[in-house]
Amino acid sequence: MDYLRVDYCHNFQVGSALPDYIQTLGKVRFLKHRRTTDGYGGVEWWTHNGRRIRAYDKHKEILENDKKDIPEARGMLRFEIQLRKKSGFLQRRQRSKDLRLRDVLKPEVGYCCLVETLEKMCLGLGFETQDMARKILDEQFSYGKATRLLGILRRLETETMDDLRKAISRSTFFSDKRDLKALALWPPSAGSVTLPPLAMPPIETVLSAAEASFCNSSEMEKDNVNGKTI
Repeated sequence: MDYLRVDYCHNFQVGSALPDYIQTLGKVRFLKHRRTTDGYGGVEWWTHNGRRIRAYDKHKEILENDKKDIPEARGMLRFEIQLRKKSGFLQRRQRSKDLRLRDVLKPEVGYCCLVETLEKMCLGLGFETQDMARKILDEQFSYGKATRLLGILRRLETETMDDLRKAISRSTFFSDKRDLKALALWPPSAGSVTLPPLAMPPIETVLSAAEASFCNSSEMEKDNVNGKTI
């Protein structure tokens, strides 16, 4: 079978820090377009050729779409990658021009795609606070460089990464990004607390959870067929 679009996603339970994550992620520069959405309280990055990434409040999405209050979904940040076949992203990644549905649904393909995207977006290192930035930079760099990098972080409070990219040379921008990224300050946390990294658990853990969920769904379907009340 052929496919038109595939979605890979993972739920991160971040609790009460969810609004801080959304506000912080809203500053992350990735793909060509970015916006903070009203729907589901999240952030989107996308290109016009069929690639889209979303991070949003899963509880709010369920509440608005299904009109159900699911306690387990509170504080859950859904990270989702949508890839349309026309984008050619998976074909290039898998080095195959003729991908089929069975190819894109392999668990390891989705898992690796999620891990690589989180790393490229600098989300797997966490986010230190603005208040800690001066101490961290002073410990790592000379006074002059630490002061300059601190000034960049202050500019990010009122400007976007795109604005910063236009204000300095390409080499300086990527050099500063590399230094700040290594210290979990690209960007810093928008809240008053350090935000843990958005890192995928081991693939074995993900597959075990998926298998358990599938088994539970199968049992529920059997009970429905037998006329039992669930």
